[in-house]
Amino acid sequence: MVQIVLAKQILRNEKSVLSRQNLRCKQTTTKLNFLIQSLQVPRVTTIDIGGRIRNRRKALGLTLQEVARRSGINNGNLSKIENGLQSVTNESLRKLADALECPLSEIFSEDVSERNNFGNNSVPDAAQPYRLVSDLVKLTDIRQGENVAIGTLIVDHGAARGSRYTVDEKNLTLFDGASIRQLESTPQRLAGAPIINDLMAPLLFKGDMVVVDLDERKIPDAGGVFAISLDGNTVTFRRLMPHLNGAIQLIPENKSYPTITLDAREAGMLDIVGRVKHRYGNAGF
Repeated sequence: MVQIVLAKQILRNEKSVLSRQNLRCKQTTTKLNFLIQSLQVPRVTTIDIGGRIRNRRKALGLTLQEVARRSGINNGNLSKIENGLQSVTNESLRKLADALECPLSEIFSEDVSERNNFGNNSVPDAAQPYRLVSDLVKLTDIRQGENVAIGTLIVDHGAARGSRYTVDEKNLTLFDGASIRQLESTPQRLAGAPIINDLMAPLLFKGDMVVVDLDERKIPDAGGVFAISLDGNTVTFRRLMPHLNGAIQLIPENKSYPTITLDAREAGMLDIVGRVKHRYGNAGF
């Protein structure tokens, strides 16, 4: 009887030891897996690249057919690339970067932001060399490596409609000069404006700063992203698209919000402040 009790006790001890060993083994495995994962270098997937290509194409207001023609890549293959259904070669990436008027890093770099804004904008610092954009005769006068400070869009409530939107140069935002240099705009008619909601995400995010060309108020046939005001006081942003019989569609990029269609009479009451200009190229969004 004593031997049986001892045997049971030994068995329980062995089970306890094995249980602790298994626990330590699991803990060690978990820790090793964590270390392995932490050492792995993240990679850009086809879906990431495809999404960047699609966002860039839409930002320029280009169709799949137009990018296919520019790049020489089959329209069907381009659609598959955008949707992550087909891998893309380095040579095709270079062609797409040229077609989309942006550096290859904009599409391929793992450090690039998914947002289509102007990057690290900030209030001008005395330590950073910059010039006021309004001091320039033309944007091509911006020197290499030079930043430009752009005033903030404000509403002059006392002015007549169509001229109530002006630039406040007491509140400046610093922009990369090389980006602004490529815009075909009058320097004195550029204004910085903050995105204050998520209506235009993922194209424009809340907190982004964009540059608005106050002279460009005509909606092209392909549409574009504009700063608008429905009440003459508050400026917001929508993609505007010409519609039937002089109507205009106000289209948010965020599909959680509805598209609004203004008939010709209502469209005539809409204040189009100016077109949002993109960082590369002159087409705007």
